Amino acid sequence: MCAAKLSALVGLVAIGVVAPALWQEALQLGRNPGECEISAALGIAKTGCASLAQSRPAPKAVAVAPVAVSEPVPVVAPPPPPPRPFTAAFQIGFEFASARLTPESQLLLERIGRILAGPEAVRVRFRIVGHTDGVGPAGVNLELSRQRASAVRDFLVKHAGMNADRFEVDGRGATELLNKIKPAAPENRRVEITNLGE
Repeated sequence: MCAAKLSALVGLVAIGVVAPALWQEALQLGRNPGECEISAALGIAKTGCASLAQSRPAPKAVAVAPVAVSEPVPVVAPPPPPPRPFTAAFQIGFEFASARLTPESQLLLERIGRILAGPEAVRVRFRIVGHTDGVGPAGVNLELSRQRASAVRDFLVKHAGMNADRFEVDGRGATELLNKIKPAAPENRRVEITNLGE
């Protein structure tokens, strides 16, 4: 088999096997994202912001070692990866071991609320998922993550004038740590918001 065909085959295998997992990751936003960054991460076409196609990050490139092939292998295009869900992870701060939002987080949630309550998203539903760090008992962390997700929903309902029925709320505790090497790392304490569509 010629080197070009082998290279194409290896590339297709990499796309078909590895890329779909990459498309499922939440987009990690910094501590102080702007409204255009928030709207792009959540798949909301906000007036005055770059188009979603321009602002979405490209999937990560994956290097794959060449594989020796003795027989010709037909090249079959893999199915396209599923569309990446519009999920954004926010570093929403809470008071220690509670579901009370910090003042800084309230300012961030006011910005998020303007996007979610805007005319471009008026019929869109969202899922809010709370995550904790790995410190403390699993049952306590699970309940705390649910309370924190509910606190975010309640803030958006009260301050952005949104209907509570536009939100699903869930908590995952410490089951999906971003930094498994450092379970107490602050990036593990986050809230993810997913655009569920209309």
